[in-house]
Amino acid sequence: MEDNGRSKESYIEEIAMLNARLAAISALEPRYKSMEDELKRTKEELEIQQWGMSKTNESIKALYKELERKNEALRGLDRLKTDFINTVSHELRTPLTVIQEAVCQVLDGVLGDINLRQREFLELCLEDVERLRRIVDDLLDASKIEAGKFSLVREELDVVDVAKRVITSLEPVAKRNALPLRAQFPDETAVAYIDRDTIIRVFTNLIGNALKFTSQGHITITIVEKPTCIECAVIDTGRGISDEDLPNVFNKFQQFGRQHGSGQKGTGLGLNICKSIVEMHQGKIWVESILHKGTQFHFTLPKYNAVQLYKEYVIGGIRDAIAGKRDFSVMIFGIHDLSAGHGEIREESVGMIMRSLQQCMQQGLSGIDVVIKGMRTIMIVLPGTERSKAHGVAEWIRKKITGILVKEKADIGNAVFFEVVNYPADGKTEEELRACLSAYAIAQS
Repeated sequence: MEDNGRSKESYIEEIAMLNARLAAISALEPRYKSMEDELKRTKEELEIQQWGMSKTNESIKALYKELERKNEALRGLDRLKTDFINTVSHELRTPLTVIQEAVCQVLDGVLGDINLRQREFLELCLEDVERLRRIVDDLLDASKIEAGKFSLVREELDVVDVAKRVITSLEPVAKRNALPLRAQFPDETAVAYIDRDTIIRVFTNLIGNALKFTSQGHITITIVEKPTCIECAVIDTGRGISDEDLPNVFNKFQQFGRQHGSGQKGTGLGLNICKSIVEMHQGKIWVESILHKGTQFHFTLPKYNAVQLYKEYVIGGIRDAIAGKRDFSVMIFGIHDLSAGHGEIREESVGMIMRSLQQCMQQGLSGIDVVIKGMRTIMIVLPGTERSKAHGVAEWIRKKITGILVKEKADIGNAVFFEVVNYPADGKTEEELRACLSAYAIAQS
């Protein structure tokens, strides 16, 4: 019998297939039930974990708040410490100067004759006063460096000449200790762009340390000129520094090889200050040492490079000024190209005028951080200086130079120029200010 063209057998076969599928589905039901239970348990665990993470985040936030509070308290204590050191150091300077002067007058016989025994004690007293003065200076300078108030006045100087002066000043101490100071300078001169006083301090500190911690042998000072820098070294045959102490040599208040009881004492700030000074010069300092065999301190000082200084201080200063929305001025002085109607001006006159310009700036303008000198252009970088103040300084220099030219009878017509470029008065973008500076040789380099 057929229904709609289908036989009974086909219905039976389809029913059998459906029964088989139902059986298969029924067989899967426990598995699905197990999976459902597993998903439920997983959901519950995730909810518990979420709750735990929420509590953990709240705890972390609370810890961060507590940490910030403690950090702020520590910063406050650090400021109090710095202020205390500054105050005490400043207060000590005046009486130390008075004591030093009084002792010197007694030693010089200004207040009458003294016997040999009295002289010996007074000389010891003077040595201790000088040592205490150095400690006070170290504390003050460390505080200034930490506060970002330690400034450099850099110029082109012969590092060899600076080192020779320090060696000469320390030779009496070296002779008393029977330690020869050997100078090894392959080049007669080695010119770098440095602050004289601070580099004298670096040499004095490193050679002084070598004298303190070397009982026999010798101390060698080397200066070698390299393509981009001057590398200096102070090498001794003293106690040396252990491997575990080497990484901490330049840290504050570190004193290695110091003997207990009476002996060489100090603040432990000297090497830290040396490192800061060298790095402020964009140089590097490092130490090599073998215990009981000696120590070598090396440091580099960059050569004068007008283009690099222009990029670093002028372009970098412009960017900082724009970002901080504060004034930035560059004073520019120089001599126009001689080929443009000034061919009669001799190169010697140009050199004389450029030297006079630089001398006026260095003598008359205290606290200048950067003077960038090109062939016929000198730029003075004045961060935070308004245009009117920069013009006032430029006018003062112009008058000084005019006086020098009249005195030297240098007939240069309008070859000498004086300009001031200021942010934001002369441009509010880096491109506009670069365009103002592009007429000058340093900017074009």
